[in-house]
Amino acid sequence: MASATTPDAEVDVADRVGCAKCRWSLGGCGSCRTQPPSDRARCPPLHARPGYVAWAKRNGIVVNARAKAATRARTEKMTEGARKKAKTRETADSDEAEFEEATRAKRATTLEREADRETVNRETAERAVVERTREAAAREAAAREAAAREAAAKQFTVDVDCGRFRSDIVGRHGDNLKVLRFKSGARVQVHPENETMIQVYGTRERIVKAKEAITEALQKAEERAKERAARGTTPVKPKKPALNVMNIVNDMKKPIERDSLEALAALQDRSQTEEAEVAMLDAQSQAAVDDFLGKLSQITRSRQSIFEITSVALAMSSREGVPEAVVSTLREQMSNESTSASTRLTLLFVVDSIAQASNVESRGGSHAVHAMYTRALRKHIADIIKHVIAVIKVDEATEMKGVEVPDGATIGEAHARYRRQAVQKVLAIWEKRGVMGANDITIGKKAISKFRHEHLKKRAREFDARLERQPEAKIKVQSDGLNANEFDDIAAMLGNQYGGIDASGIDLSMLRAKRVDDAADTPASPKHTQKVYMDWDSAPPQGDTGAFETTRLSPGSVRDPKSAHRSFLTESGELD
Repeated sequence: MASATTPDAEVDVADRVGCAKCRWSLGGCGSCRTQPPSDRARCPPLHARPGYVAWAKRNGIVVNARAKAATRARTEKMTEGARKKAKTRETADSDEAEFEEATRAKRATTLEREADRETVNRETAERAVVERTREAAAREAAAREAAAREAAAKQFTVDVDCGRFRSDIVGRHGDNLKVLRFKSGARVQVHPENETMIQVYGTRERIVKAKEAITEALQKAEERAKERAARGTTPVKPKKPALNVMNIVNDMKKPIERDSLEALAALQDRSQTEEAEVAMLDAQSQAAVDDFLGKLSQITRSRQSIFEITSVALAMSSREGVPEAVVSTLREQMSNESTSASTRLTLLFVVDSIAQASNVESRGGSHAVHAMYTRALRKHIADIIKHVIAVIKVDEATEMKGVEVPDGATIGEAHARYRRQAVQKVLAIWEKRGVMGANDITIGKKAISKFRHEHLKKRAREFDARLERQPEAKIKVQSDGLNANEFDDIAAMLGNQYGGIDASGIDLSMLRAKRVDDAADTPASPKHTQKVYMDWDSAPPQGDTGAFETTRLSPGSVRDPKSAHRSFLTESGELD
């Protein structure tokens, strides 16, 4: 076998089957280990390698036995390895399937999370864009509003020419200026230099409202001026004298001019003036006043009823002219002859409730509404008090409970005194709470003193028509003041000759005797004073009269009233 193989032949075989250096040895050479041949996996067994056979023979190695053992070992090894690989491959396949499934699930979860994250990022980006756009729009709107507020808050001063009607626009004591401030919200005041101008200070919008209100007031003032010019001059009524007996006597001596043409013309002018003032209301305000008048006829003297009618009056008082119409309506209801004494007292309480609630914001009042009602009350307070305290007929249906009737007084006079005390209480409350000014309260008190004896004056006129009066009045009527009610009682008892109270059941001689007893304690005057009394029915008192001499006068022995009155005025220094 060796002779048959030449070195060239070995080289060729080596070139064909493997590396020429190592002849496909088990360990291989360094070149094979560094760069293994590409066909090493198909390497032939040892006994089939020519180079290895020659080498084994030179070294005394049996090639066949070793080759067989190597082949057998390689076969067993390959079989065992195949079994392990097969077993491992089965386990690996199941694990790989689970791993792949877990990998797919993880990958799907990751993709979902990435999709969610991308969606959130996109929504966040879109929201950020919207927020930025909204903030920019809000900043622009705020800038525009700030500019508008700045322009609206800018204050101006404007002079409005009122001409010759500035006093009508301003009003007495500046009451109309308060109304203008309430309507417009601007500061309205009299111009400090120009007598025909009114100064308005405020924002542009408020100045426009103030101008509109002033223009409307100017138109009404011009209309009133035209009505006064068309009506002509109204005769001025003479001032009424002070309320005492001497003035009553002087009035009784003068001719009564109730039916004179001048008094009738004055009454007509007054009614026309009131009708013109009422006609100034617009249709809506007139409807509200008519509704108030309808509810006024159903009023009772209860807290709830007076509260409701007060709320109705204040709800419609924002319109100009309505407070004047409300107070005028209440005064007309009081002056109506068919209005009972109880209803007049109820209407007085309604006036009191409106006057106090008009200055309370929670009740619907305000300073402007209170100013309008104060102005209306200042105009009508004297007439209201006159009709409330007047002595009128009281029957069983209209008699009030709890009214004390003194001895010798009629029911009508007792009720009039009760209402007069109610008026005094209302005026005291107004003065304490500042509802009206001190001058207005004084006017109300003077009205009580002025009209409290109207019934007495009327009876005096009737008595004077039947009987001559004594020249000098012995009784003075006390005005409101200290012990006013006691003086009323004394005047009622001693005033039978003036027609005050029917004192047919009173023994006047006992009163004169009491006066004589009181006078006996004082030292007697050296002169004898002659006491003249008027008593046509009873005999003079008997007995000693002390320092007085009693002389009874008959109707024939009385002096002429005119000469007696003239002598009295001469002695008092009123006539020369």
